Amino acid sequence: MSYMTEFATPKPHAPHPGAPVPNRIYIVDDHTMFREGLKHLIEREPDLTVCGHSAGLEEALQAIPEARPDLVIVDLSLSGSPGLDLIKVLKAQYPCLPVLVVSMHEETLYAERALQAGALGYVMKQEPAKTVKQAIRKVLGGDMHLSEKMTTALVGKAMRRGQPAPPPLAHGKTERPRARGVPHVGPGQDDPANRGGTPPEYCDHQFLPQPHQRKT
Repeated sequence: MSYMTEFATPKPHAPHPGAPVPNRIYIVDDHTMFREGLKHLIEREPDLTVCGHSAGLEEALQAIPEARPDLVIVDLSLSGSPGLDLIKVLKAQYPCLPVLVVSMHEETLYAERALQAGALGYVMKQEPAKTVKQAIRKVLGGDMHLSEKMTTALVGKAMRRGQPAPPPLAHGKTERPRARGVPHVGPGQDDPANRGGTPPEYCDHQFLPQPHQRKT
């Protein structure tokens, strides 16, 4: 199903009072039309909502503390600075905040770099809407999302290096070490590779200034 078909379908009614609070998504992409389209796609889902969007790194870093997202979607091409720079800053400042890359750039060339920067998933923009929504939910749940082709390539690369490869799970899904129930600690103390699946409530205070950010 195409994005345009999705947009043509009426948006569902607002959740019934008492329903679970939707997961909050923040979008960073330098194309206004794509941001708006992705926003409409996400907000058709009763368990998801868009809490803000911006075109570049500086604007995103100013808005994210107030927006308090559960997940940030980042394109690799942004106004002013590369998306990889934003991912690295988010990883350093908010270790519990998952990042999903949605980009036009070839996954086989950029996905590994995005993961090394701190992203938890990668989806190419030409993928169907269903795949984007699946990736959002996987990353929100603490699971890595890559295409089957990219997952196979990374597993093969790890095996050639003699490193233990993550066990393959469902299509496009790779197991990530969990640290459920472990409260957030400051950058440098908590290995972000071990925080997948941390419930949002444990990271609720991540948007408070870190010790090194507080003014004396």
